[in-house]
Order: sequence, then C-alpha cells, then structure tokens
Amino acid sequence: MNLEEQVKQMLDELGLQRAGTHLGLNSVLPNEIQKTIDFNLGYGNHYLMVPWANAPKDCTDKAGYWKKLAEDLSVAAETAKKSGCFVGYHNHQHEFRDKVGGVAPFQILFDNASPRVCMQADVGHIVSAGEDPVAWFRKYPGRSRTMHAKEVYGGNSGATGVLGQPGKAKGVDWPALFKATDAEGTLWYVVECESNPNTLEHVKASFDFLHAAGRC
Repeated sequence: MNLEEQVKQMLDELGLQRAGTHLGLNSVLPNEIQKTIDFNLGYGNHYLMVPWANAPKDCTDKAGYWKKLAEDLSVAAETAKKSGCFVGYHNHQHEFRDKVGGVAPFQILFDNASPRVCMQADVGHIVSAGEDPVAWFRKYPGRSRTMHAKEVYGGNSGATGVLGQPGKAKGVDWPALFKATDAEGTLWYVVECESNPNTLEHVKASFDFLHAAGRC
C-alpha cells in the first residue's frame, strides 16, 4: 500500500472528508504539479492551496514578484483543471498591509491571475489587516470554493479564537460574509482557532456557531 492509499484508508476509517491541503509553491510548479495532483487524488483531495508567499526584502520589483506568482498559479490551475482539481492561494496579513505603489499585493496577485485560481480567504487575517473580506469576495467573484473561518488574529485584541467572539477588536461581519459566501457557492468553511490551538473547546464553539448559522 503506497502513502496516498494509507492516507485514504486513515481518513476513511475516521470518517473525515477532504476539504483541501496546504502545500509549498514548488509543489505546483510545472516539474512537480502532476505528481502533486496524482498524490492528492490518490486519497481523494481536489483542493491544492499555496498558503504563503512574499517578496524577499531585497527584491527590487515587488509588483513583478506578485505578477510572477499569479502566472505560476495560473499555469498550475490550468494543469489541475484537467484532473478536476483546483489550485489557489491562502492569504495572511502582509498581502494587504505591505502596499506596493499603493496597491495591496493581494490585488496585484488576483488582478493578474487566471479566474481559475482560487481565493482561499482567511477572513480573520483580512479583518486583522484592517480590510473588509466581503469587499474582496465581491471584487473577485467565483473564486472562493473554500475559505478559512477565523476571527481576528490574537495579539492584544482579547480574541479567544471562537467565531463570533472577536474580543475588543472589530471582528468579521458574519451575516454579510455569509451572504457573500452564499453568492459564491462556497463549499468549505475551514475552522482555524490559532489564538488557542491546544484545545478543542474553541473549535467546538466555532463549529456550533457555524451550525447555528446553517453552515454545517
């Protein structure tokens, strides 16, 4: 039994569905993409998300960096399409805070990427960066098959990590966001409780929040 068959067996025994995976950019470049697709299909996953990218500090063309990333992800997304898979990008905060010529790198990326490139919005990081996730959903429609459901990101916000409990900071406008995700046909809300990752208590409370909102 190969590795992907072992992963599939384990997930099946636990009754777990496949909501996607995070993997390095190198895994979706031309010399690795087909191997990545084959491995993920082997255990039943169709969503391949790159969770981090940033221009090096000494980069003299940061806009060019993000445009090249858009090109790489677009090529990968077209290759993945042939196998029924999806390639996308998962944000943190720097894609909104570290402006390039007054423009957010997130915008440079998705303005230049194929519509096939998924936007896996981490809404907790977006609001923590002072942005409105609903506005970004509307700006790039049809791209959000999965999202990371999270409140504001720790720090001095008093956040517990539980959805709907942002502490002292301004949190996610969940009713407005749910309207946006409904319009998108978002399939997966991936709960991420980074403020307190060592307990399932906050994860359960977050799932209860989503369940009460008819999301799971």
